[in-house]
Amino acid sequence: MRKYSIAIIFFACNFLETNAQYAGEEKMKALSFNPFSIAEPHAALGLGFSNNFTKRSSYFAELSYVFKAPVYKSPDPLTGGYRLLMQYRYRVNRQYKAYYFVGTEFRIKHYGFNGNNKLFVNAATADTLKSYKYHATATSIGGGIVIGSIFSISKNKKWQLEITTGIGVKHKFIAYKNLSAGYKLLKPKFERRPDSFGPPEIDEAVGMPYIPGAVRLRYLIR
Repeated sequence: MRKYSIAIIFFACNFLETNAQYAGEEKMKALSFNPFSIAEPHAALGLGFSNNFTKRSSYFAELSYVFKAPVYKSPDPLTGGYRLLMQYRYRVNRQYKAYYFVGTEFRIKHYGFNGNNKLFVNAATADTLKSYKYHATATSIGGGIVIGSIFSISKNKKWQLEITTGIGVKHKFIAYKNLSAGYKLLKPKFERRPDSFGPPEIDEAVGMPYIPGAVRLRYLIR
């Protein structure tokens, strides 16, 4: 038993010593900002934080306010919400100036919207509601695999550029708030709008794939 205890203590001390050396050389914390997210169909504005907690592992989180993009027209105007991204990242190389990582992502987006362009039906009475002004909320939950690269863009190495992409799947849950009992949406739409510049229909993205791509500016605060 003593031998096992000594071995555990030895490996623990070695692990702590190695990470202490790493902390002085490469371990870092950073704030990040995605300047292009305001151009998305559902515009988002927020701040990200990342922290390397081992030699190769780090976590990343980004919380954003979601609002209606001014450059897009939508039949279901957004009334505001939030988006939370969380990623685990594994560094695949040991270079300091630039490195690559792979990881996993979880995301959730919740927002409200309203409109009057849906058709609702009561199955019991066969009554319909057309041009009915509704209020609703949508919650989109997804997860995927991400790959990315981070490299310095300033002489003091404080400013960095992060580029990520990947593939994931998301599902959207929609709740209509002000409908009378028994009424449901008659026919959800799963096609995109006719004009290619329009955002997805509000009922799209049911088990749909997505690309977790982003270009972020990072500032080291280690």
